[in-house]
Amino acid sequence: ASPTPRPAAPQPARAPAPQPAPQAAHPLVTRPAGEKRAVVGMALDIRTIRFEPDHVAVGFALNLLNQGAVPATGMMVRIALNQGSAMTEPVLARFFDGAGGSILRDDMALAVGAGEELSTEVMLPRATVEPLMIGGKPMLVPVIAFDVTYHWDGEGEAFGQNAGSFVLGREQGASGSEKLAPLPLDRASYAVDRPGARATAIKRAQ
Repeated sequence: ASPTPRPAAPQPARAPAPQPAPQAAHPLVTRPAGEKRAVVGMALDIRTIRFEPDHVAVGFALNLLNQGAVPATGMMVRIALNQGSAMTEPVLARFFDGAGGSILRDDMALAVGAGEELSTEVMLPRATVEPLMIGGKPMLVPVIAFDVTYHWDGEGEAFGQNAGSFVLGREQGASGSEKLAPLPLDRASYAVDRPGARATAIKRAQ
């Protein structure tokens, strides 16, 4: 016989145990709830992807915004670009730890509510690319990663990080597909029409 359902008593109803579990993945769980800190958000806009005989150039704008309650100081922005097969989770984890990549900006500061756009172009030498064969054609699926670290005036460590990785490709637009199309490597020089990016699940925030 199944147990008779009992009406919820006020005490258990006030503390439902299952609720906190989904929160575990929140990047700030280790922080005190009311901590005054800087929180730097980032948004990526891919503007151009251009193939040249000896390299692939990616033009982008990285928009940074301090969404926290105090100014962000000592901010460093690092970047890495490679083919997807070379940007594995362990490689990206080491990059997020500070290994490899290049410094895009150093010693930046962002006031509360202030933003800044970093616009530039990064290059991937064709000689380093191992083509991905899709349907008998050589293709490239680039991955770009950013690591933003910063500080603020506060107690304890007062260290923040927002790091993420993005797959690059061509928006398929009319086909209705959300997926990006891979980029052909069999042409010496061309510009990708409708270049785009998709955030991957490999990221870090603290």
